Amino acid sequence: INLCELATRLVDDGKFETAAFYAVNAWGAEMTNGVECCVLTHAPYCLDTRWFNHFVLLRTPIGVIFMIFALILVGSGLLSLWIRLKGATAVAEQKRLRKELRRVQGQLDDSVRRRRKADRDKKDQVTEALSRSGTARAQFWDILHNFWHQQ
Repeated sequence: INLCELATRLVDDGKFETAAFYAVNAWGAEMTNGVECCVLTHAPYCLDTRWFNHFVLLRTPIGVIFMIFALILVGSGLLSLWIRLKGATAVAEQKRLRKELRRVQGQLDDSVRRRRKADRDKKDQVTEALSRSGTARAQFWDILHNFWHQQ
């Protein structure tokens, strides 16, 4: 038995108040398949009562504006989070690159110091060799001079 038939039987029995209750329920549940017509002067003119009540607000113009605002807030929050994560990644990369740069600069400084020391050592060796050759030359001339004067 459906609600329309039940309402008709109740009218026949003289139970008008109960018949009206079932007729209204029949109109909302059976005839309009859960769509309840309302007196809104703007769309949506009829609200689907099968949806949860808190979704009804989303179908009105104010609900649409509210949803757009909520989407903007959520979107900006997600964008902000994404930017912060990208920034944190970039900062970490900068720190890593700075550390690598300091390591390479340290190696380069060590290499330059070793090269300068090697150059100084070579210069000292050459200076010493020249000094020795100058002393040997002087000794040779001294010997030659003494030999010459002895004769």
